[in-house]
Amino acid sequence: LDFIRESIGDEKLKQVTLSSKLVSSACCLTSTGGFTLEMEKYFRNGPSEEMRKLRADRVLELNAAHPACLAIKKAYDDGDKDRAAKLSKILYAQSELIAGVEIEDPTAYADLFAVFFNGALAQSPNGDCGRPVSRMPRKPRRPAPRKCSADLQRTTLAPLRQG
Repeated sequence: LDFIRESIGDEKLKQVTLSSKLVSSACCLTSTGGFTLEMEKYFRNGPSEEMRKLRADRVLELNAAHPACLAIKKAYDDGDKDRAAKLSKILYAQSELIAGVEIEDPTAYADLFAVFFNGALAQSPNGDCGRPVSRMPRKPRRPAPRKCSADLQRTTLAPLRQG
């Protein structure tokens, strides 16, 4: 957990904990102390620069049984600390999105996400992540109804005649 906090940045995150309340989500962002995330969101739109700089003491709560958290643990245990750090940053940004807090660098998040998304697609020769693609039969297209020449004259020439 200390590795995750260090890879995200000590200035951004007060602590990382394992959560007992998360069931289906990988993570969530909470705060400690009297200054909450809701207060941070409120002051972020404040009139003064000092108000916009106020930040809650953030806590990243992780669901240890979630596949995303297991992937971080596996990468760390396998010695791939760069991959573990990148996955940690993705989870942190997702927790910010879930909490409704602005992501500091949306482009960096999108780039990190794309690296792993492209890697998953590259593992499959068909680019489909190894899953069969179900295709619904397509309905035959009906040709567009034809307009008679009188209809065409009315719709195209009528505005010209009025002007």
